[in-house]
Amino acid sequence: VPKRKQGHEMWSGLGYNPVQAGDAFGNRSNVVDYRIDGESLYVRCIPLIFPVDNEPAECILESWLRLEGNTVHVRNRLTNHRSDTTQYPAREAELPAVYTRPSLCRLVSYTGDKPYTGAPVTRFTNIWRGSLVKGTSPWSDFSATENWAALVRDDGWGLGVWHRDQYDFVGGFYDPAGGEGVPADLSAGYIAPMGKDILDHNTQYEYNYVLILDLIEDIRRYVYENADREALPDYRFERDRQHWYYENAHDTGWPIQGELHVYPEGNDSRMIGPTTFWYAGDAPTLIIEAAHEASDTRARVFWKCFGDGAFWEEKSLAFQINPDGEYHTYQIDLRGSPHCRGAIAGLGFRPIEEALKGEFVKVKRISLARENE
Repeated sequence: VPKRKQGHEMWSGLGYNPVQAGDAFGNRSNVVDYRIDGESLYVRCIPLIFPVDNEPAECILESWLRLEGNTVHVRNRLTNHRSDTTQYPAREAELPAVYTRPSLCRLVSYTGDKPYTGAPVTRFTNIWRGSLVKGTSPWSDFSATENWAALVRDDGWGLGVWHRDQYDFVGGFYDPAGGEGVPADLSAGYIAPMGKDILDHNTQYEYNYVLILDLIEDIRRYVYENADREALPDYRFERDRQHWYYENAHDTGWPIQGELHVYPEGNDSRMIGPTTFWYAGDAPTLIIEAAHEASDTRARVFWKCFGDGAFWEEKSLAFQINPDGEYHTYQIDLRGSPHCRGAIAGLGFRPIEEALKGEFVKVKRISLARENE
């Protein structure tokens, strides 16, 4: 929050939070360009920092929206030019935040460990009534293992949000008037796929999603027909971090040019991958292409099982590295641990078990491979 301005009491903890629509005080962002041709819309704006009164953010937000039948395909791009060049830790962001009218008040998603099988969906029943309280949330957090959620009417028709890269979602229905579905001013449904990323002072960050107007079963059918169901996590750090971030570490910043150059800060430094989903039996081999400049010859990989809230030391494997500063390809057999079983939801990597100051790792690739690949 700029020192010369007071942040909004409810939202002051958000800090640097550029929002396309405007701020918590009702001010609108400055639209500097737009184009519309009947099937597509382009908008370029200078967003406002949400918790501060009429404070432009040091960035540009662009959106491309294209109509295709009963769907809207959206591409967003953030271009930062922040004067503060600090590399801050990764923070969660709504990608996007979608709000619906009061009639679309039933939140639905698939949250189980058998995605793309037609297994029954989850229907959330919580409805938030009363006033918002700082530090609390009216929303449900859930893992959308088919990457979609929808807010629908009683008859099952409504708005679906599909973000093929995101598994962590929040959503629900807020009705302070106490009359479920009543069109009061503040009543609204909400869905947000949540991503966690480092946003450098000069970064360019893009994400895409699809809005689908239809019945629940047809929203789900659209996702099934367009998703890449067989893909395994395959992170190639050619132009960006692939949604990886760090705990007790930092890298050399944006732009990313073919590799991540990471400096651990102490002995519990980790690279953390995005939430994802695969079955351990489908991908027994983890491949890491990395160059270590270190005195230690040990590294460690972690995995998070579906339903776990965090990474645990028991769900990890140590392996030997060649710390000569040259690139090597390491193949780690995850079947070496009895704890790598069932549905897996994410990867972590401690590149140097005991890192000294100034030591580093360069990483080009972290990928999973099927048997005999």
